[in-house]
Amino acid sequence: MAKQSYRFTKISSKKKKRKIILDRRELIRLPQHSAKQRLSFLLGKFLHLALAMLLLFHIAVLAGASTCSLMYSFLNPPVTSFLLYRMTNNWYLPRKAEYIPLCKIPDHVQSMFIRLEDANFYKHNGIDIEAMQYAYSVNKKYGQIVLGGSTITQQLARTLFLVPNKNYLRKYTEVLIALTMDFILSKQRILELYLNSIEWGEGVYGIGAAAWYHFNKPFIKLDYDHICRLAAIIVNPLRYNVKNMWSNPVVRFRYAIIYNRY
Repeated sequence: MAKQSYRFTKISSKKKKRKIILDRRELIRLPQHSAKQRLSFLLGKFLHLALAMLLLFHIAVLAGASTCSLMYSFLNPPVTSFLLYRMTNNWYLPRKAEYIPLCKIPDHVQSMFIRLEDANFYKHNGIDIEAMQYAYSVNKKYGQIVLGGSTITQQLARTLFLVPNKNYLRKYTEVLIALTMDFILSKQRILELYLNSIEWGEGVYGIGAAAWYHFNKPFIKLDYDHICRLAAIIVNPLRYNVKNMWSNPVVRFRYAIIYNRY
């Protein structure tokens, strides 16, 4: 009897261990889902990840633009992303720059560039919706990016923080930065930074450097004809300069319009 009792106890203990193992397996067994449920779960996870990345992107852009705009409200940019891009991709070493304060740039010169590049400069908040809509319709018509519809603020944002590659992601980033800059910086400061950062040749940035590079004289000694030539070639300053600009009918016509109208 003692041996049978011992054997029964041993068998029952083995059954209990097997039952415990089976119970544990049941606990860790994943529920069975249909293919549709699994796909919905994965799409939900992907959507959450995409929204998180989108939020981080906006935070990074706005935080960076806000910080730099606050600094540039009283400091001149020591370097720009556009300048670095030209150095690394085109090997254009920057020439000696001469920063010209806005107070030393005549009003008619300021007005000339505003009317040429952004007629609603003092009216909009950094972006011109109508100009962007027109540019979008033209680009859609031709199947490629022909016009950008950028304001002076957007052009400055691109020069300071972005690169000249044409795509809609860069355009959207440009809009975010332009809105931030217009909120923090005054219109006068934006115009001053713009005129001192425009590309006017290989490694030539700003109207002060352009005066020395194209005419070998300081900005204050430029006459009206000189200014009109500089304004005419900014459409493509790497191809045209103040001497060979007459070979292109579009640039020549642009100069005539500027000289006679502005």
